[in-house]
Amino acid sequence: MFRRCCFLLVAVFSATHSYADDLADAVAGEKVFVMCVGCHSDKAEHRPTGPNLFGLIGRQAGTLEGFQYSSALKDSGIFWDERTLDEFIANPGARIPGTMMLIGVGNAQDRANLIKYLNTLKE
Repeated sequence: MFRRCCFLLVAVFSATHSYADDLADAVAGEKVFVMCVGCHSDKAEHRPTGPNLFGLIGRQAGTLEGFQYSSALKDSGIFWDERTLDEFIANPGARIPGTMMLIGVGNAQDRANLIKYLNTLKE
């Protein structure tokens, strides 16, 4: 009985701890997003130079209506998930040559936190 209770307690703590970590990462990612607001919005509105990133995770690259994408991005066939975003944000021009996005995020932890934040931008 004691062993089962300890296991349950550890499982609950681990799940809570993981959620707290994800939340902290998303808060840190929102601070990283400040670098992006010149071109992108985290609301369902476009900026003149970039599409909004609301609901980005799971969306096919270059398909959000109302924004004029480069043919490189439209033809990439990429669906945005944590891995593809990390690769793209690290060095946009290397991942998708011909993209209009020229500025990346070099720091891996900043990218991870930014992606956690982007993952919260959904209904």
